[in-house]
Amino acid sequence: MTRHAHPALVRALAVAVSLAAVVGATLTWAPSASATTSDPDRVAAPIIAGTEVGVPGGTCTVGAVLAAKGFRSQFTQYQRATRWVVLAKHCAPLQAPVQLDGATVGSVVWQSAESDLELAVVPPLACTRARAATGSCDPSVATWTPRASGRVFTRVGGVLARPAVTGIGQPDAAPFCTSGASSGLLCSWTSTRLPAASRPGAQHLAAARAGAGIEPGDAGGPVISTTNRLLGIISGSTTGAAGATGSTGSTVLLYTPVRQVLTELFRYRLAPAS
Repeated sequence: MTRHAHPALVRALAVAVSLAAVVGATLTWAPSASATTSDPDRVAAPIIAGTEVGVPGGTCTVGAVLAAKGFRSQFTQYQRATRWVVLAKHCAPLQAPVQLDGATVGSVVWQSAESDLELAVVPPLACTRARAATGSCDPSVATWTPRASGRVFTRVGGVLARPAVTGIGQPDAAPFCTSGASSGLLCSWTSTRLPAASRPGAQHLAAARAGAGIEPGDAGGPVISTTNRLLGIISGSTTGAAGATGSTGSTVLLYTPVRQVLTELFRYRLAPAS
């Protein structure tokens, strides 16, 4: 089990995750090479689960926004306003910039050795209060504003909305949703067996199936319940072969369950919505 140290102490991990091709299936999990998004709201601040971010070579979707736990991360307002966003590990290499609508807002500081997960730090907006004598920012008295919050893109009454993430959970018999920057909100996923050939590359994956699939650029996005509980982080998708899902040609979603995310990132919690 991977234990995540504080990002400032993390060493670069050279391990690259790869998923084996599923027999009789096509696996999709690359970042999108297109700059287009399903909705302009998804590139607007603040960053939330479902926001489209730019990474080297394309775009990915934010899966969750986290805040650090522990008193050592709460000393200054700057620390309290710093946020971390969860992405899929294959989205970007360590130290790569993460952009929102073309502007760099953070960088990748950690990657899992086991799962298709990585973490990017998003510092708060620049201070608005400066020392009178020098004009430089004083972190002990400055006002800092988080660039990201614990909300998620979904639809309420048919309209795109940003409600608060209500917690974590795991899928039951009811259908659940993905919220990708490319495909938008898809809410017809139901749990299924994980295709055997998908296991060797990235560990701790779960699977779901639906009639429609996610698209390049959705990777890293949130898997959520209809009550806005975070269930996991999108890794990729495949077109299932007979016997893998019980339905030839159905789309199989591969995702990392949220409990695995928070096990590896045990120094973090879901960020507040405010």
